[in-house]
Amino acid sequence: MIDFLGGKGINPQYSPGDINYRLDKMINIATIVYANRYRDETYRIEEKDKQPKVTAMKFMDKGRNDRLYCQEIDYGKGKDVIICEIHMGKKSESLSNKEKNIIKRTRSYEFEILT
Repeated sequence: MIDFLGGKGINPQYSPGDINYRLDKMINIATIVYANRYRDETYRIEEKDKQPKVTAMKFMDKGRNDRLYCQEIDYGKGKDVIICEIHMGKKSESLSNKEKNIIKRTRSYEFEILT
């Protein structure tokens, strides 16, 4: 996850401080999730008609278009958002077969939430 947030593993031109943008973006997304909202440019539901709900956290910076695909689990009193897949370098606005497979795989994961 540290590499995704800005480490050298995803960005050969990495320089110290790059991680700040993505951490700020992650905090912004957490605020949206906490408010039980969605924003298409930041955090949205993928394939809205299917369950369980799969969402994408969007990180677009330095010419990259990366995603964290998550499964949202609603248990009445609230919801949990579990990051399941990291997808680097999304190429188009529409979902490619690769993204559809990631979403399908993310949807297939099963979790037990202990409260």
